Amino acid sequence: MCHNIENELLTFQTLNASPEPTSFFAGDSAKWTKTLTDYSAADGWTLKYFFSGKNPFTVDGAANGISFDIEILSTVTTKLPPGFYRFYARATKGSESHIVSQGQVEIKPDPSKAVQGLDVRSHWQIVFDSLKVVVQNQSVKGYEELEITMGGSARRIKNMAWNDILIAFHHAERELQREADADRLKQGLGRRRILTRAVNPS
Repeated sequence: MCHNIENELLTFQTLNASPEPTSFFAGDSAKWTKTLTDYSAADGWTLKYFFSGKNPFTVDGAANGISFDIEILSTVTTKLPPGFYRFYARATKGSESHIVSQGQVEIKPDPSKAVQGLDVRSHWQIVFDSLKVVVQNQSVKGYEELEITMGGSARRIKNMAWNDILIAFHHAERELQREADADRLKQGLGRRRILTRAVNPS
């Protein structure tokens, strides 16, 4: 009976676990639950997240049954510069330690601190918009120089061939679609396909 209850608890907590966020706004709290069947909190494992980026920081998971509750407080995120942060989650028990999860999260600018001229578009929205201008020009000879400004600094890409521009454009389009899908799912909405006109050089 006890074994069945433990199995039911494991199933319930696994189904109700939430993955790490792909993005959140500076100034917001970020919360999720991580369930690791091989590194259960109930068995004495601990979990710690390491975030590397413009302002590295760490977060400890709080044991909740067999799972871990993770929360990044708003007092922490409000001090974080916008940008992409790489994260690693490490489970530890005594002298044993394992990286059990890794990924990337985008911290978006705090809307309450928006200033005139601040570009609050996401990374992929900026890339997509910049490449879209080039694609609409349908320059079969390529583009001598493309400038993309992010976080107040400009990045110049020179001498891109037409096929490379199209590949980069469609990649940015797919990433932008993933962002839109993630935002809609958070709002309880279904996915919506963003359609763009295919461009062929003449």
